[in-house]
Amino acid sequence: MVKAVQGKPAAALVELAEETGADVIVVGNKRVQGMSRVLGSIAADVTRRAPCDVYIAHTHDRRRA
Repeated sequence: MVKAVQGKPAAALVELAEETGADVIVVGNKRVQGMSRVLGSIAADVTRRAPCDVYIAHTHDRRRA
């Protein structure tokens, strides 16, 4: 499914998952480092609020960081 929605990313993903009865949400972990680990990230927020399983994909190359 492809759909464009407006709003905060985590809230939009969770809302769409609820509307469609999703079995899983797939999100990336790019730039989840430093203060964002302490304050939270989109992936972490989705994980806390999702009505289904969440798969967090490793999306960055640490060798380039």
